[in-house]
Amino acid sequence: MSRWNLATPTEVWSKVGGGIPVPHEKGDRFLAHPDGPDGIFLMVDRDGDGDVDSKVKGVGGFVALRSKTKDGKDVHYGVRFRKAGSDWEYACSSTMTGKIAGLPITLIDIDGNGRWNDYGVDGLILGKGKNAGFLSKVISLRDELMNLEVSEDGTDVKLTPFEGETGEVEFSIESRGRLAVATVSDLTGKVSFAFEKNGKQVVPVGKYAITGGLLTKGKEQARLATGKMRSVTVASGKVAKIEIGGSVTADFRYELADGKLTVKPEIHYYGQSGEEYVEWLPDNKSPKITVFDSRKKRPVESGRFASC
Repeated sequence: MSRWNLATPTEVWSKVGGGIPVPHEKGDRFLAHPDGPDGIFLMVDRDGDGDVDSKVKGVGGFVALRSKTKDGKDVHYGVRFRKAGSDWEYACSSTMTGKIAGLPITLIDIDGNGRWNDYGVDGLILGKGKNAGFLSKVISLRDELMNLEVSEDGTDVKLTPFEGETGEVEFSIESRGRLAVATVSDLTGKVSFAFEKNGKQVVPVGKYAITGGLLTKGKEQARLATGKMRSVTVASGKVAKIEIGGSVTADFRYELADGKLTVKPEIHYYGQSGEEYVEWLPDNKSPKITVFDSRKKRPVESGRFASC
């Protein structure tokens, strides 16, 4: 996809290094390397023949990698690139699509390692939506839990009925932004479920917490992470609540020495359950920090600092 329009619970950008680790008939990666002064260009072998014949310039770009596997299957893998100092980074811009039990299924190689079956890392969409959860060993298909197996190359998918004990997660969010997706995963990270709105979901028994997600508001966005959240226990036949959002608190450090107050620039934002809001775009700024004179009860200084 030259224009990436899928919402994923996390996004992974990796250094290009010596190439893109997607195996094909002639090797284990498509070669790529920076070129020109200060790595101003990125040269990419887009067809796997060993010649870096495609040039990416400016602040970023897109290249479609095409070749064959050793057993003759087509390899089509889209990659987004962006400039990072004198180096370059890449992220997957490709999907594997098909149908399972008559329902559209989309796999996303979120970590860009050329494998499509990294449970709890790669992405999964069931249906025709644009919002992905994490690839899970157990999925909900037409309100029934099923075990899901995916081959490494993403071309083979298998379903079997889930036969373990189950309970329910009741998810809710209080936010002025729009929830694209929030993922709730067990402690192994291999079983997860995606929520696009408040609601209940039948899940295998276990301990669950927020592991990823995306919220948007206009051109702004923030991602969800576990942060300081404690897991909730889903017991057999019981309902466990996961409530996020609400009043968000800012956590930062400061030092007071010789009458001088120094505020550390690292800042963390946490919701009501301890979930963290990260990767704000565009880069957010901290809340306004005001220093008060405790005797006169009036402000003596205030300011903000940029936060990543």
